[in-house]
Amino acid sequence: MTDRRRINGPAAATLPPVFLDDPVEEQKASRLIRSRPSDALRKLYLKTGVTPSASGSAYLEIETTFKSGVSGLKLSCSVHGPRSLPKSAPFSPHIILSAHVKYASFATKQRRGYIRDSSERDLSVHLETALRGAIIADRWPKSGVDIVVSIIEGDQDRGEAAGTGDETWDIMNVLSGCVTVASAALADAGIDCVDTVAGGVSALVVDADGAESVVMDPVPSEHGKIMAACCVAYLPSRDEVTNLWFKGNLEVSDAQWYTELVQKGIQASRTGFAMGEGESIDELLAITSYLEFKLWLHHRESDRSQPSSRRQLSSLESLQVRDCEHGIHICAVDRALLMGKKSRYGVILDAGSSGTRLHIYKWKDPARARHDASKDDLQSLPEIKTKKHWTLKIRPGVSTFADKPEEVGREHLQALIDHALENVPKENHKDTPVFLMATAGMRLLKPAQQNALTNEICHYLQQNTEFFLPDCGAHVQVIPGETEGLYGWLASNYLLGGFDHPDKHKHGKGHHTYGFLDMGGASAQIAFAPNATEAEKHANDLKLVRLRTLNGEPSEYKVFTATWLGFGVNQARENYVKQLVDTYAADAREIPDACMPKGLRTTLKGEPVQDQTSKDLTLVGTGKFDECLLKTYPLLGKDVPCEDSPCLLNGQHVPAIDFDVNHFIGVSEYWHTTHGVFGMTKGDKAYDFTTYQKKVMDFCNKDWASIESKLDARGKKDAKNAQEACFKASWLINVLHEGIGIPRIGIEHTSSPSHNSTKAALDKAKQKGYLDPFQPVDTIDGIEVSWTLGKMLLYAAGQVPPKIENDKLPVGFGSNVAGTPPDFQHAGSTWTPIDDSTLADDDDWGDTAEDLIDKAKSKSASGFFVFVLVLLVIFYFLRRKESRKRLYGSLNSLFRKSRRPGSPKRSRGLSGLTHKFFGGRPASYERVMEEGEASQFELGDIDSSDNEHSDGSEGSSRLGRSSGLATPKLNVERFDATAPASSGSALDRSGLVVRTESRERLVPNLQMLSAGRRSRASSPTRMKSPLITPLQED
Repeated sequence: MTDRRRINGPAAATLPPVFLDDPVEEQKASRLIRSRPSDALRKLYLKTGVTPSASGSAYLEIETTFKSGVSGLKLSCSVHGPRSLPKSAPFSPHIILSAHVKYASFATKQRRGYIRDSSERDLSVHLETALRGAIIADRWPKSGVDIVVSIIEGDQDRGEAAGTGDETWDIMNVLSGCVTVASAALADAGIDCVDTVAGGVSALVVDADGAESVVMDPVPSEHGKIMAACCVAYLPSRDEVTNLWFKGNLEVSDAQWYTELVQKGIQASRTGFAMGEGESIDELLAITSYLEFKLWLHHRESDRSQPSSRRQLSSLESLQVRDCEHGIHICAVDRALLMGKKSRYGVILDAGSSGTRLHIYKWKDPARARHDASKDDLQSLPEIKTKKHWTLKIRPGVSTFADKPEEVGREHLQALIDHALENVPKENHKDTPVFLMATAGMRLLKPAQQNALTNEICHYLQQNTEFFLPDCGAHVQVIPGETEGLYGWLASNYLLGGFDHPDKHKHGKGHHTYGFLDMGGASAQIAFAPNATEAEKHANDLKLVRLRTLNGEPSEYKVFTATWLGFGVNQARENYVKQLVDTYAADAREIPDACMPKGLRTTLKGEPVQDQTSKDLTLVGTGKFDECLLKTYPLLGKDVPCEDSPCLLNGQHVPAIDFDVNHFIGVSEYWHTTHGVFGMTKGDKAYDFTTYQKKVMDFCNKDWASIESKLDARGKKDAKNAQEACFKASWLINVLHEGIGIPRIGIEHTSSPSHNSTKAALDKAKQKGYLDPFQPVDTIDGIEVSWTLGKMLLYAAGQVPPKIENDKLPVGFGSNVAGTPPDFQHAGSTWTPIDDSTLADDDDWGDTAEDLIDKAKSKSASGFFVFVLVLLVIFYFLRRKESRKRLYGSLNSLFRKSRRPGSPKRSRGLSGLTHKFFGGRPASYERVMEEGEASQFELGDIDSSDNEHSDGSEGSSRLGRSSGLATPKLNVERFDATAPASSGSALDRSGLVVRTESRERLVPNLQMLSAGRRSRASSPTRMKSPLITPLQED
């Protein structure tokens, strides 16, 4: 007989050599005294997906103490179901749970045939009780599930003779292991659970000197005597004990021991079997992440039979906890990964002067993002995504409802709310924050009108949506221009990579961020980080901005931001026209305007005048751009006294700008005015004053008749833009070069910055123009810059938990002082787990499909067939597995020819065609493009000549950074990186800290067991699960 384990030997106690065949070790074991601390636990190995024929399975080992690397407890669990109960069974609104625990015939000291004794019954009852409180039973009416735990090897003192009674205490450790392995198997099966349940054991022991103490994870052979023991099953999400089992006899006067036993038992379960020798109790906080693999997969009902779902479930290959020289590393699978693709959403309404624009943003839940991230990605900020159809703008602005605030919700906001409710998954509504930030249009209203509108808006949003809106003051507000500029600074640097990749953006003098300029219809903003000298000199004028990267570390920046209300192009135009009217006599009917093309006649409000006999005041263009520059210069307010030097516009203090390191990007009107009427295209690499001014003068010195003749076919919008272009150009040139002091490229030169970046990175930056003193942009890598993105970036960063649990530094911005100043504006978010009871799986295939359809639709008629093909492919892959098989079989039969009897079998039909083009069927495949490529997550184009600026906010803003996401992966630390993964058993040991092996293998091989696969709905068959290759000793 080659397999002695399968022999039902005599009932007399024996010591099979598979367990212990070294007399020296046996003698050492018999004299073993516990050397580890009382709160130290042994190492654990846990692996799921070990039984292909089961709905879910798990395997657990705990190492013994007398021989390092040798396991002392081996458990295997299989879950079968949920399956429908027989029709004859009475109706049950809840799932029927059946737990079965049994010892293998070779698991104990005494070899014997299988007999169900009281200990197995006790273990089964306690296991069922421990798990029942974790399963969400009402989701499976009239269904049943079987949990079968096989004790392959008992955790007992093998060196002692049989009959010492050690096994009566050892059963507590067995139950603790059963609870843990069964909970993991339930998660692998996709059974809806509140959380995983963990087992822990404590015992009251008597040392050799007679002292009594309570220890965690007791081993009978390590102690002279055990007085009592306690096994606890603990549910962490509810902080609830689901089962408690005492053994032993204690006097009533020893009640304090009962309390301490329970406390230590809970502590043992919370540590996740991870405490090592010499580690303090404080380190338990680091170990509790073991319980963070909360594997209830309530969204798997529809995907339970699909290969992708099974691959994701089997990705929980191994969970191991070990101690390292630099602390405790927990190689665990994060709950967000195992629960599926969990995302967060955010809704923000940009209430500008000309209209309100809705933006929807999406980012990964921080826990999921951290698990998927590489080492470099962990030092990055959360990745924000959006789609073109997630943005919607309606007119007019919120400020037009100042006299009728009660109508703003029904008449203005409802269309935007409906759009948000339609595009944010319903199950995410309660966790999705909603913001309405009003800008320049609302700033011009009286405080009483502002308050009436914001109160009505907040009340309406709370009554008509389920979005997260806990604080009206923080979520619905009129933001200052400085705040708007700061959000824009955050968005632009986020998109340019100044935050995530500072080494690629070294501008010299330790500077790696970009300045931000925004000009809208009513106001203009500036935000930048001064150089070190100016930052120290003007420290009180700066804002402290604090973000948090995915690894939980804070990232702080000192930024200056300022706003000039009334310096937007529309307000500047009004001031300019008023200045003209005041200059000429009151009885004048025609006022010459050097900032309009020659011959153009308009009213004071800019409407074209066709009637030459009109008696109303009329502006008449003279087409003298040089004169226009001179007349718009006084509007800068350069003659206003500067109380705190230096100053820029209107006597307002701004730290000196070092253009060697401060490189500005301009958005909104800076982009539209340079790239609209005057012919600059998106292909222009950089802005230079000489080229731009030449184009402006060529245009503005023309007669309006010649300009108008080319605009007849383009519509009123282009005509309106052409009328206003010359004034806007003169205003922009004056603000940029006379006000802010941007050097005139081609005329003025700055010293070359001492760049430290690589030549390739520098050339690339130069090509984009971002290293010039000023560069107007509309999009960055296809993503349009919007201050709303900066606001949502702060919110998403605030959801990342700090690296140090007691870190009290919040995400947000405020005065430039250490800690949290009184005026600190919080991001409005904290890290909270997703409400998993209602959250469904994000459909990344659906997102990708929508993007493909949008791309196909955008093509001309020649792309129609591609569009149809895309639809067919999407339709095929969105079908269930069984439907795809039937469809494939039907199509394959159309192409398959009949084969004569006895003729060789050939690949024909669709299978032969696919093999010819793609080769034979591989043994496995990898799922890619789950999240889509970067180009698939862009917002649609807008008319760049449309006067929709982001300031006050007529601005165009629609995007967050997007990129393709990698296929989800398991973040497991491997201690043996050189060992190749075995292609044999699914239960190989690559990735273990300690490799040990019993003298004799417990099983044949995996192939012998996979031949007779049974339906998951069937009852489990005894001894048919894959057996475990024992740990190997180095």
